[in-house]
Amino acid sequence: MSDPLAGRGAVVVGGTRGVGLAGAELLASLGAGVVVNGRDAAAVSEAEHRIADAVGFPGSPADPA
Repeated sequence: MSDPLAGRGAVVVGGTRGVGLAGAELLASLGAGVVVNGRDAAAVSEAEHRIADAVGFPGSPADPA
């Protein structure tokens, strides 16, 4: 069976813990390229290591650029 989300990307805001992390893992297991976001830099790094090929960036999307 091919990966149904191969070639697609997903940004998971709050993807470092709980439901967000589980969702990010599921999306990655289905073949999506995953970007995780969270406020805690250490948790973002841990999520990157836990999810193969994930990219993470710490910060809040509510913070002004």
